[in-house]
Amino acid sequence: MPTAIADMQRIGSIVSSALHYNRLADIPAGKADTMAGISLDIVLRMDLLVHDRIILSLPGFQGPARNLSADFVTGLQETMAFATWSNMSQTLIFTVPRLISRFTAFTARLPSTDSIYLPVKGVKTNQTSLDVQLEAIAGPVPNTPIQSSPPVGSFTNTTMMVFDHGVKADEGTRLNLSFIPEMDILENE
Repeated sequence: MPTAIADMQRIGSIVSSALHYNRLADIPAGKADTMAGISLDIVLRMDLLVHDRIILSLPGFQGPARNLSADFVTGLQETMAFATWSNMSQTLIFTVPRLISRFTAFTARLPSTDSIYLPVKGVKTNQTSLDVQLEAIAGPVPNTPIQSSPPVGSFTNTTMMVFDHGVKADEGTRLNLSFIPEMDILENE
């Protein structure tokens, strides 16, 4: 006769995840070394319960280590939540404020009013070092790369302008501008 399994370890799972950088009023898109809000759009295969934690690993991001106000948004319902930023571990931790049922699309959002700085070196499209981890009663999810993240361009400290040799004041000359981009530059950009 078969024996029933008495206990089984729960394991969580992510269906989809996308990171976004909220824009401040005077900055049209995410820009290296500027403040921006952070939003994570995510769908899970398990329920999230009150006090479960969503941990974003954001290498290169910076901000004051402190407790922050955050929001959880599902459809038209918005709930105030709490988040914590750590410069040492470069992690943003959202504490789940209410039950979120499995397969429900939701957004964990740190508004631009409680912003952190985007990396000086920028962010590559779908950068695999940006990841999410869940500490959830219904099952943990180990560090998992975020599936979609937009790029943030940067030239860091590589820009250089050189004039032709023997240049004198008030004379025309050629100049050479060089830089090493930390992002893709497409033709006609």
